[in-house]
Amino acid sequence: MNGEDDPFTQEDLRKILHEESCNSESEGWQFVKSTEEAEIWRKWDENSPVQLIKGFLRFPGIPPDDVIELIANLKVRMRWEKRFPVIEEVDVLPHYKIVYWHVKMPFGVADRDLLQYISHRKDQERNLHYVLYKNAVDKRRPEVPGVVRAKTILSGVLIRPEENDPNSTRLTILLQNDPMGWIPKSIVNFMSARAPLEWQESLAQFYRDVYVKEKELSN
Repeated sequence: MNGEDDPFTQEDLRKILHEESCNSESEGWQFVKSTEEAEIWRKWDENSPVQLIKGFLRFPGIPPDDVIELIANLKVRMRWEKRFPVIEEVDVLPHYKIVYWHVKMPFGVADRDLLQYISHRKDQERNLHYVLYKNAVDKRRPEVPGVVRAKTILSGVLIRPEENDPNSTRLTILLQNDPMGWIPKSIVNFMSARAPLEWQESLAQFYRDVYVKEKELSN
């Protein structure tokens, strides 16, 4: 995973895998909610006012390769990820890309934006695809007046086939983004805990209603 200009290291993946494997209260995790296709946990971080959110998501009947395409292909992702009216690739490099996100906020709260390094790779030994996100700084996308620049603390997605069904997917998402500026942290943590559920619902619905039909027409 190393390269001279690569912002990602094996330690970044190790952190995500470690937090994925920890669920007990003794390790700081608290259960939040579960549905038929999702299970949400949260963890307080003594170094940040923002919780680390973890979601275990299931996508029955959706193959891992399609889930990867829906997440990693930003042109496709813009069609189902409605929280971001702007998703722009600032640069694409051999091992990662730089991506700008504009986040629409509720009335009375300033919009946010994010600048991230994003890396999508496969771990053959673990039969695992992963997408890692890191906070980025780039002079081509300076801060915009009236928009607050948020900060990525820890974020990643782990994608695997279901053990008994290679045409279904299980996914772990970890999210810890500090919105910075003024916004009640209780609202931040509530919205963050909802995000994995919205992800599962939006991706699965887009796959059923749009993606499969377009794929059939193109074949």
